[in-house]
Amino acid sequence: MSKKEAKVLAVINQKGGVGKSTTSINLSAGFAANGLKVLAVDLDPQGTLTLFSGAERDGVDSVYHVITGSESIKDTIQSLENYDIVPANLQLSTAVPELAGVTGAEFRLKEAVEAVRGDYDVIIVDGPPSLGILTINALTAADYVLVPTDASIADIEPIGQLGQAIARVKQYTNPNIKIAGIVLAAYDPRTTIGKDMAKVAGKIAEKLDTSILETTIRDTCVVKEAQARRLSVFEWKPNHAITQDYKNLTKEVYSRIS
Repeated sequence: MSKKEAKVLAVINQKGGVGKSTTSINLSAGFAANGLKVLAVDLDPQGTLTLFSGAERDGVDSVYHVITGSESIKDTIQSLENYDIVPANLQLSTAVPELAGVTGAEFRLKEAVEAVRGDYDVIIVDGPPSLGILTINALTAADYVLVPTDASIADIEPIGQLGQAIARVKQYTNPNIKIAGIVLAAYDPRTTIGKDMAKVAGKIAEKLDTSILETTIRDTCVVKEAQARRLSVFEWKPNHAITQDYKNLTKEVYSRIS
């Protein structure tokens, strides 16, 4: 992949607690492990990706300053050991009312990302648990969308609403956006409920003109152990089965966006 053709991947699901930040940090680490230069953009006011990555959250220039136009994205980037990050914190929540009624507010992130697109191979945007202006910014800036979800009916069913939001973005602000796929986490294919949830997710994926990724992510405490240490699973347990899951996910996602 040429640096001039860096792909922007938005990790989006309006449901909270479905592994968006976990997916984002481990994809960032996975791409970096394969020799790609990666920028992670935390677009969630909770700043979970920033926290998990071990970046500075408080008292620093952040994605809030990028979205509101008070700082260039280059001035907010923190360089970590394996990839770069634009951090987020609770200040980002104040950007939502500030952008209300502002002409072109949907394009703020896209305009910022274009300034650094040539500096990276992959740019991963970790979206918030909502379908508001921040998510619209992520979708408007993205070439592709990856939808992570836990394998439960409460988490899978709302994906249809996200599909409607993507359709509106495709109509009005980003006609070229594509859904890279849906990835099932906390998934056990051996159980009846796991098989049932995979079928439900498959039907929703068909309606969105996409598919379920072949790679699924198992449920293990190793992920939370890594998060507590502000590490990716690649750094915490490089030989664990969950790390192999994310290696496989990295390869499959890359094949879909390159």
